[in-house]
Amino acid sequence: MMTMVDSEGLDRVDTVTLLDGAVMLLRRLDAHDAKAVEAFHSDLTDRDRYWRFFVIHPGFLHTFASKLVENNPTNYAIGAFEAGRLIGVANYIRSNDPEVADVAIAVAHEDHLRGVATAMLRHLGEVARSNGIRYFVADILAENHALLNVLRDADWPYERISTNTVLHIRVDLTDIR
Repeated sequence: MMTMVDSEGLDRVDTVTLLDGAVMLLRRLDAHDAKAVEAFHSDLTDRDRYWRFFVIHPGFLHTFASKLVENNPTNYAIGAFEAGRLIGVANYIRSNDPEVADVAIAVAHEDHLRGVATAMLRHLGEVARSNGIRYFVADILAENHALLNVLRDADWPYERISTNTVLHIRVDLTDIR
């Protein structure tokens, strides 16, 4: 992985080699990416949209995409790009507790199992730690074994609390390597 930092030292840009040898770029999303973020989420399979939003056809994608790419102290979103194509989106939103952030991740279906989600999660975790966040939390559907595998592949310890069909995950970012 090659890391570059912008001139102000704020935003990381990583070049990552995927499991299949392809190269992707990880960078912070901004307002110029809003349409691509909306299209990316619209193009997800029904199952992947359900895992991401807990509904198959969210009617709020335009507003969601616009909010996701806002650069502010509580929100940070990255995109994974391969040959200029957006193949993954990950973000965190700081909670009322400044040391805790809700995290979410989505990868285009055809790009599953290539290491995209694991690389995005590691990148986002490093950014979060540098911004004073100690814990990631997420609610995921219990059937979403793919996301649990991403946490395992990232080698991140996490606490898991089950509420039937939904798991509440808490990752201590101070314990990650």
